[in-house]
Amino acid sequence: MKIYLSLPITGHDPAQCAKRASHYKSLVEERGHKCITPFDICPDPNLKYHQYMGRDIEELLQCDGILLLTGWSWSKGCQLEWRCAEIYGKKIFHHLNEIEKK
Repeated sequence: MKIYLSLPITGHDPAQCAKRASHYKSLVEERGHKCITPFDICPDPNLKYHQYMGRDIEELLQCDGILLLTGWSWSKGCQLEWRCAEIYGKKIFHHLNEIEKK
């Protein structure tokens, strides 16, 4: 399964967010799944917000599911990703333990 990792980034330290994303990506991949983070999709720090979100949604649509990390419900970007996943019938995970090991 290909899983998109959704986490709040705007208003947070990008380096800490990238570290958090990398950590959870490793945990998902240890379970035998492919994991995509926003930092994999667009590492360029000089784009506008709408460019990041457009690329993230484009990639999310190619995934089977989404893992929403803590804090997602306070992030407009994460809420958009969650709603997109819901509309397109993606599997929605709120906790790593919900993802089965392969």
